[in-house]
Amino acid sequence: MIAIIVGFLCLNIGVLGFVVMLRNEASQEASQEFLSRKFGIQEDNPQPSISILIAARNEESNILKCLEAINKLNYPKGKFDVWVGDDSSTDSTAKIIEDFCLSQSNFYFLRVKENLGNARGKANVLAQLAHKAKGEYYFLTDADIEVQQNWVGSLLPLLEGKIQMAGGTTIIKAGETFASLQNLESIFLYAVFHAASSMKDVTVSGNNLAFNATIYKQIGGFEAIPFSITEDYALLKEFQKLGYGYKHQLSSESLVFSAPLVNFKSLLQQRRRWIGGASSTISADIWIALGVYGLFLPIWLVLFYFQPATAITILTIKTVLDFLIISRTSTRLRLRPNYFLFPLFEGFLLGLNFILFFYCIIPGGVVWKGRKY
Repeated sequence: MIAIIVGFLCLNIGVLGFVVMLRNEASQEASQEFLSRKFGIQEDNPQPSISILIAARNEESNILKCLEAINKLNYPKGKFDVWVGDDSSTDSTAKIIEDFCLSQSNFYFLRVKENLGNARGKANVLAQLAHKAKGEYYFLTDADIEVQQNWVGSLLPLLEGKIQMAGGTTIIKAGETFASLQNLESIFLYAVFHAASSMKDVTVSGNNLAFNATIYKQIGGFEAIPFSITEDYALLKEFQKLGYGYKHQLSSESLVFSAPLVNFKSLLQQRRRWIGGASSTISADIWIALGVYGLFLPIWLVLFYFQPATAITILTIKTVLDFLIISRTSTRLRLRPNYFLFPLFEGFLLGLNFILFFYCIIPGGVVWKGRKY
């Protein structure tokens, strides 16, 4: 029994070590490509037109910062338009968007009232905005996101050949303790995500995503895709059916910052939405990895009861690996997380994954933005 437990935990450690190795190799390759192309803005490479699509619902505290950041993009204003749709907000989100759009020649506002085809919620808003947009490439972000000035220029060069969908890294903004813990976790998750994406198209992040508009229209848009609460992942699967892939970039230029979730309940609901939306297509190896990490805490406690020295050694190795992943990824992204919270973060991560393991397998719907799916 003890041998099985030790083997199970060592498998978890091995997975993390493998992630570190893959991340370093993938980051080096991405860095060389990124520097050589210099955002794709060259005299012999005229910039294509792009459209930025944003779905907003009850984001009055974040939407203005989102729009102001986009307005500062290092990309010719004559080459991009911004379409922002309000999804029946009950606060002042719509008024803030409308006022801002009236002050800018390339920003447009749309009130979304009806559903289009299969699309619902955020997917419905994006579907309707796409019908208005005129760009050769669509860029998606969320109303609680602040992009970097070179966001567009850093992702565009990735869209070539069979890679017609690309994304950057989304990091939670640090702040008070709970926000800073989310900040550390987002750095860790994107390091793992980047390493996994170098092997296969695991998933995408819809708040930092670019793709070919012609292929999107060939698919039929979000309205032609079976409804999913993770519309970005559903769109990726449709691109894959046509033979196109996705590439993730771990770069400070394509980095965007997201507002933190306000409480632990919201965090659990977010993760339930992520896992629930992709559950039908998650492969067995991904489920095994999620199960291993989710059950690390109870198995470690059992091991600690029988062999405390072995348990402490394993936990120490895991902690060191987690620190290496976060510190090296932070350096790559030019971030300065609060490392004083790292011991607390390790406990937070173990507890969160354990709770999520059971929270996500309990039958029930998903509540997001005040709606139940």
